[in-house]
Amino acid sequence: MTIKEFDIEYKKKFLKYTKKAFSLLPVMDYPKILDIGCGTGEATIELAKLSNSNIIGIDINQQALEKLNKRRNKNCKKC
Repeated sequence: MTIKEFDIEYKKKFLKYTKKAFSLLPVMDYPKILDIGCGTGEATIELAKLSNSNIIGIDINQQALEKLNKRRNKNCKKC
């Protein structure tokens, strides 16, 4: 397994926990979510899809934020 394949597999497993944690929260109309240390945004985009709201993601890594923006533009039209 390559490092890239491992990274993809790890992120998929991590999203399972993001979905579970979100399901435990009380239901809210248009919640406001701040993702501090969002990195490349896997969880950020998943939360945007699950919550039907806008998420603010912040990170000190500019390259990670650029990847997040590319991913957002490609995979999440409402984000």
